[in-house]
Amino acid sequence: MAKKKTAEEAPKTMSEQEMNKISVDTAKDLKEQKKYMVILPEVSTGDKNMSFCVNGVHYQVPRGVQVEVPETIYKIIENMRTQERMQKAVVDRLKKWSGRSM
Repeated sequence: MAKKKTAEEAPKTMSEQEMNKISVDTAKDLKEQKKYMVILPEVSTGDKNMSFCVNGVHYQVPRGVQVEVPETIYKIIENMRTQERMQKAVVDRLKKWSGRSM
């Protein structure tokens, strides 16, 4: 039987004021971060931008255009690219293993 959580163990609910402070602090931190140049590839779906959100701070990064982004957004993009490469490697390995194209 699952143990009931006590008041001390229950997750704290943040107030709107606390959430707004985090967003303001994050926006300030992002503005002060080192900047990196990126170019997001264009896609056939016609999406002209890619959206990112960090602690309530939203970024719209245009595709096919070199733009400057804060380090946090750059790291998110690089992680996304790494995941895409890993996914392609797995699919390629499965194709080779199965002896057929997918």
